[in-house]
Amino acid sequence: MNVPLHGDGTVTFSATLFALVRTSLKIKTEGPIDKQNEELKLIIKKLWKRTKPKLIDEVIPPPRGDEVTCGKFYASFLIQDYFKKYRKRKERERKSKRKDRAASLQPRMSPAYLQRVLFQ
Repeated sequence: MNVPLHGDGTVTFSATLFALVRTSLKIKTEGPIDKQNEELKLIIKKLWKRTKPKLIDEVIPPPRGDEVTCGKFYASFLIQDYFKKYRKRKERERKSKRKDRAASLQPRMSPAYLQRVLFQ
């Protein structure tokens, strides 16, 4: 979703609602998003001529490459969450390998070995 996050971590309700409806109904969601946004803006301007440009820019934000959006934030959250799980899994694997290695390094005392050592 191309909904920009404000500095305090909030989003505009109308932009979020519009993005959810647009995504759910698959309205101009295929292809490059910036191009689709511009096409949708033109359609809205043609259908509702009295709509203020400020409102259109609020519900369909103009492209800003460096701005944090809900989609970017959620993607970074998923990457971070996956990395944490990956790191924990690798740590568990290392611990189990250490245990296996420690167990394999301990001498195996067969009955014949014990008899030979104890009764000589």
